[in-house]
Amino acid sequence: MNLYEYAGSNPTRYVDPSGHEARPYANLPQAELIALWEQIIYARPRLETGLALARPGSPEHGKFSEQRKQVEEKIRQVRQELDVRQAAQAQACPAANVADPCLIYWDILNIAGYFDVVNSAIASIETIATIGSLGSYAAAKAATTGAKEVTKKGLKQVIIEKLKEQVKQLPAHITELIEKGQLKAMRAILEDTLDPLRACCAVAECETVLKGRGTGIWVRTNALDRVIRKCTWSNGQCSYKRWGWGHAVGLLDF
Repeated sequence: MNLYEYAGSNPTRYVDPSGHEARPYANLPQAELIALWEQIIYARPRLETGLALARPGSPEHGKFSEQRKQVEEKIRQVRQELDVRQAAQAQACPAANVADPCLIYWDILNIAGYFDVVNSAIASIETIATIGSLGSYAAAKAATTGAKEVTKKGLKQVIIEKLKEQVKQLPAHITELIEKGQLKAMRAILEDTLDPLRACCAVAECETVLKGRGTGIWVRTNALDRVIRKCTWSNGQCSYKRWGWGHAVGLLDF
């Protein structure tokens, strides 16, 4: 009998408390897990390019194909571990049970990231509607006026209204901290809701303070799956990086 079969015969690396599926990264510190996630996300476009250029049936094509399978499996395992940890933090933190209080900040970051990439003052209703529940709400509200496009100015107003409504639903002590500016990033986003650095820091502060997730990452990729925008946070600092037309970095404390 193999007493360690529940942990993939490797109990020093794998953990399987439920007895259903071993978790190979359960013992990895959060900062190292985030670094691994970033590493494998960057590796995938390189492998895709190599696979596309290699002649089908050649040793190089086989090598790239096998490496891609390995990377995809790692992505699945790391994503699973991140989801498990986030679910555990949500259960441990009462504030996180308010229908995920950070969700609206994630939606704001996705919308701000979209406008940062397209560099436009307007967007079609159909495009905005695909960006989370906040985008759907903003698109539906614009559609009632017969509009086919959403301006950044109009979108900012809708986001502010929805955000203020969301803040009122948080526990009283959290709402008070935001209103007094003690949660400064979650307060500052009200001044410019489509500033990607502010949106990045608002997500970071919400995830850190309300859900205990002190490190994290958000990326936006292009059609080739290459990272062109990245938000990261750790140890009370958030960073927003931009690739494409030059290279810009924003770094703030929260």
